[in-house]
Amino acid sequence: MKKPSRFMPPVERQPTPVMGWMLLAVVGAYVLFVIWQYPFACVAFIALVVGWSIVSNRNDRTHLQSLAAARSGESICHFAREVNCREVDTWIVRAAYEEIQGHLSRLLPDFPVRSSDRFIEDLRIDPDDLDDLLAVDMAERARRDLTEAEKNPYFGKVRTVRDLMMFLQEQPRLPG
Repeated sequence: MKKPSRFMPPVERQPTPVMGWMLLAVVGAYVLFVIWQYPFACVAFIALVVGWSIVSNRNDRTHLQSLAAARSGESICHFAREVNCREVDTWIVRAAYEEIQGHLSRLLPDFPVRSSDRFIEDLRIDPDDLDDLLAVDMAERARRDLTEAEKNPYFGKVRTVRDLMMFLQEQPRLPG
């Protein structure tokens, strides 16, 4: 029997359904058809998108490196001290730190997150990524239910990491 971990469980990923793979194959075939019909326009478009992506990632990485340099030596311990753990569940605190750090690891591994960090301005996290990926994964790890989230007093008001933790704190716990 496998010994249960004393750490927070990871997010469980569902496998892609067959219909998803079929849709991806159809879209891929269409893209290949368009490239075949308009090769020069497609190459120019792809070069433009790749160039913009490289410049954007470089700017974001430079921004995060400057923030990280100012926070040298900070860890999850510093992050947890910023939060009143009588007000916020410690599982939410840990889930927030680890999920945000994991999301930023593509640009800068082990980024020292602060509860006052603004998602767009400081962390350069897209609002769609916040809503569709980070908040959902944090809620799952912290065992919070996101149904009827629009009734939450923090709904639509999440700008900082602390706001997101408070949002999750207001959500009901999952049973079990």
